[in-house]
Amino acid sequence: MLIDCAQSLAAPPASSLRALIRDAGGMLAAPGAVAYRFNHVGRLAFAPGASMQDIGAHSRLAEAIVQHADQSIEVLTDPCELGAVESQLARNDIRAAMRGVIRRAWQMHRLEDGARAAAGLLALASLEGVTAVYTDAAFADEVLAQV
Repeated sequence: MLIDCAQSLAAPPASSLRALIRDAGGMLAAPGAVAYRFNHVGRLAFAPGASMQDIGAHSRLAEAIVQHADQSIEVLTDPCELGAVESQLARNDIRAAMRGVIRRAWQMHRLEDGARAAAGLLALASLEGVTAVYTDAAFADEVLAQV
């Protein structure tokens, strides 16, 4: 798991972060210790109802187009090509609900206790000073629907 923070965390938020990770059976590693497992990826996110066919036809530079169980769509690309992919889509009046560069695990791992881990990730993401939480855990759609 990779946790991005807005700045060095003050004592109370940092101790909350350590406690959450410890209570889940984990350990906090040194800054950057697992960063090699996550790539920077350009991401355009489309709400459910967007046309997979239209998006696919007008995003030739995309590396991957993923449709999720809730019918939302993600277009993933090299961060350097994010603007070009977005422009291709905009020329055809297709606009993403969200855009940005994220971190994405290069290899996913299925968890045995997915519900507990997903709840823990949500708790981490809600801590003061935490700007993003990235994981290499693969969650079943049923688990995600529960949290």
